[in-house]
Amino acid sequence: FRMTVEAPQFKNQFVLMGYYYNGKTYASDSIAINDKGIGILKKDEKIPEGIYFFYSSTYYYEFIMAKEQIFSVKLDTASTANHLTFKGNPQATEFEKYKNFLTHKRTQLDSELAVIDSADTQKRDAISKKISTEVTTYQKSIIEKYPNSMISTFINGLIDIEIPESIKQMPDSTRGLAQYQYYKKHYFDNVPFDDVRILRTPYFSGKVSSYFNNVLIQNPDSVLEPVCEVVEKSRLNDTIYRVIAFDAFNYAYKS
Repeated sequence: FRMTVEAPQFKNQFVLMGYYYNGKTYASDSIAINDKGIGILKKDEKIPEGIYFFYSSTYYYEFIMAKEQIFSVKLDTASTANHLTFKGNPQATEFEKYKNFLTHKRTQLDSELAVIDSADTQKRDAISKKISTEVTTYQKSIIEKYPNSMISTFINGLIDIEIPESIKQMPDSTRGLAQYQYYKKHYFDNVPFDDVRILRTPYFSGKVSSYFNNVLIQNPDSVLEPVCEVVEKSRLNDTIYRVIAFDAFNYAYKS
């Protein structure tokens, strides 16, 4: 592992780096920036892939640590959009483009909704659905471009479960329950329980917690079977299994 950091605004200072693991953040390294604005962090072995970040009291920038681990990055706190520019790490570059795309789509959504009457729910829903579809299409294009990669693992777990049209067209009396049952059953479809890198994302722990505490109906008869099913899914990877089993035990104890 060798990362060259270009940070002219931090000459003779330190740039701090951290990472996510199971819903928490941890400090990992400090990079000394010399009087030319350059710092180098190197290790004898590769470090775990996942979502990392540079941070201080005034900035916090996330980036992808992928399989390409000899690369350079320029840190620019003055930029309004491209705070991090990478060379030799295509997934990290793609991640920056992805973050900028999401920012643009949020701004577009807010702008389009601002001119629609709040009472016109049909038109507002149509706009929201259009933007959501564009985001999902973009996400899937990245997954296709970088199969089995850190960035595809990260993005795939974020894609919402789509309720089939056949369920959406059900009568009002049965549609709500059918939607809930489908959503509960398929909640983890996009989560790769065999890929330990999912633990090194900001959202995995929260996704599991949300399933236990928000998706499941909170009574013993309703939660036992689905919680056990999640634990069984996690057996594909020993590390993930230990994490999920611990979370499930805590959930059962608090319930």
